[in-house]
Amino acid sequence: RGARRDQEADRLLYGEWCAARAFGIRRRTSAAQFGRAIRRHSAAQSSDGAPTLLTSAAAMLKSTMEGLGYTTYGGTDAPYVFVDLEGKSSWDTFSELLESSQVVTIPGAGFGPGGEGFLRLSAFAPRAACEEACERLKKAFAGKK
Repeated sequence: RGARRDQEADRLLYGEWCAARAFGIRRRTSAAQFGRAIRRHSAAQSSDGAPTLLTSAAAMLKSTMEGLGYTTYGGTDAPYVFVDLEGKSSWDTFSELLESSQVVTIPGAGFGPGGEGFLRLSAFAPRAACEEACERLKKAFAGKK
């Protein structure tokens, strides 16, 4: 199981690297630097008051999971949505979604013991990819709640 977690961690790091590249970050950065780049992108996108691409994609992910009956947190002021799995293992849910639906999520356990039982969804993807992920999530979670 340790080797499997190492592979899963590598996938998570690759996802963060892809997100950084999408915002023009070419070197290793701290979380604070990454956050500043996201805020700069959001400010550039929302100067007319319209929702940014990130927040609208996050709202779509949030609405999908709430429509499936799950409690969610976030997704309004940040491109992340935390889904309450109601006691289910975040690693097991992560693995199941990756294998059955090819949707990459982030297990809450990766954020420490308090994150267990939650799944983090990220809107760091093109809108079409988020729409596809929502469709896949609907199929994966259909009838499981």
